[in-house]
Amino acid sequence: MRELSSKDQKYIKLSQELLQADSSSIEQVLSNIYKSLDDQLIEVLLLIADISDLQNTGQSETLREIIKGLKKSVENPEPDQKYFDLSKELLHAFDVGGSREKVYFILTKNLNLLDIDLGNALKYWIVKLFPTFTDREKLSAANAFIDLSSYILEFP
Repeated sequence: MRELSSKDQKYIKLSQELLQADSSSIEQVLSNIYKSLDDQLIEVLLLIADISDLQNTGQSETLREIIKGLKKSVENPEPDQKYFDLSKELLHAFDVGGSREKVYFILTKNLNLLDIDLGNALKYWIVKLFPTFTDREKLSAANAFIDLSSYILEFP
């Protein structure tokens, strides 16, 4: 039997953390997963979901829903137009002096769009469009993303 690589061990550890996460720790676990996200991690998670099915742990359905969102993130398709529009609206709010209240107003009127696809749309902005910005625009966008991320995490 071959020894597990450090990458394999990391993926297994992340998978275990995901299975053991409760509502207070799931965001941190998902954040850790996003930092290591690739096709291989998706495969490990799918394998664990299959094992979970066989063991009747009741976790496989939730795990498969999470994997579905993660797969979208790995594939990084252009976001659905409604998420793209919301992302632009949120980022534009920072161009005009975005305050927490402005961001919360926008988020409140779009509660139905506060899901993994919004995160993927924001990721799309970073991955696809950020390299086309000037240095000044990059600095401004980076600050906006940091503030926006903070506001979303603290959104009531």
